[in-house]
Amino acid sequence: MSNIVSKCLLMVFLSTVVLSAEKAKGQFIIPRNAWELPVPCVSSHDVGKFVLGISNKGYFGNGVNPNYYDCLVGSKHLRGSEYPAGSGIKYMRYGAIWVGGVTGQDTLVTEGFYGGFFEPSDFHNHPPYSEFNPDDLPLEGLQRKSSIRGSPYFEEDAVSEQDVIAVYTDTIVIKFNPFDGHEGVRDFLDFRHHQPLFIEVTQRSYAWSLSYAEDIVLFDLSIKNIGEQPIRSFAIGLHHAVVAGYLPAERNARGLSEMTGFVRHFRAESECEFLDTFNLMWMADNDGDPINGNFTEVPLPDTAGLLTKSVRDVLGVSFISRPNERKVNFNWWTFLPDIGPTMRGNFRDF
Repeated sequence: MSNIVSKCLLMVFLSTVVLSAEKAKGQFIIPRNAWELPVPCVSSHDVGKFVLGISNKGYFGNGVNPNYYDCLVGSKHLRGSEYPAGSGIKYMRYGAIWVGGVTGQDTLVTEGFYGGFFEPSDFHNHPPYSEFNPDDLPLEGLQRKSSIRGSPYFEEDAVSEQDVIAVYTDTIVIKFNPFDGHEGVRDFLDFRHHQPLFIEVTQRSYAWSLSYAEDIVLFDLSIKNIGEQPIRSFAIGLHHAVVAGYLPAERNARGLSEMTGFVRHFRAESECEFLDTFNLMWMADNDGDPINGNFTEVPLPDTAGLLTKSVRDVLGVSFISRPNERKVNFNWWTFLPDIGPTMRGNFRDF
């Protein structure tokens, strides 16, 4: 059997942060019922080989509900994180931006996706819960630009062949959740409703069809404090639910056959022996899903009778620029009850 890994697709993030207090539109908490919120908008980067769903609520990938419609082109949105395009193979259940910091005496985190809102087996029946919400009109949707002359989205200032721009804030607190008939989601530790940091995120993402960039989606995040208090000890997190598989066979899986890891440094294969800093998180299937001992790009029935393709590629995520070159950390956990982040006093050597 040949090598499992075939290609690597990559999401890379740049970030700009303004933390000083700025009295602006987000200074007051806006309590609302869920049906009063600005309408979430989803679309896809699909110009290259890596198809990635994008939203204006801080999450991306398959976290965009498959029942949503692409708000830019009107078609039903189904391909949240597919590679290669058209293959039906996805590499994450969802991804999300988390932002944390200290305001006053309180340590707060705003989550782009709250995975504990419902059971993973019920994932496809609910839209994601996010503590981010779109900005008010006229920016509550997604904006698309293109550097391709002749495209209906062509603009002179476009960065890539497919720019998607979203603006969202964390200032809204949901009072009632119509999806389960109860009040808004509370934190499972302190049982409080969402406590805003009062931040505004401008998310710009870029994709290309060029052969040297068709496997990459680039994000540029600008995060601004629009509240009345400064934010200290600021941190940005990327939360990924790792699932790699051919979509028809994987649909109800909990993602227990995947692997993830972190590459902090990489030594170049040259006489200089240069040690490069990567800070690269990666995720992949554990064995590439061979059928009868062989890898296949054609759907074949597996042992359960489900049509399956081999999944040999790897998804990587990395920050290529960050404020003041802050430290990068990595952690992982599973749906199993006893594996994941833990207190130092409870440490076990697996």
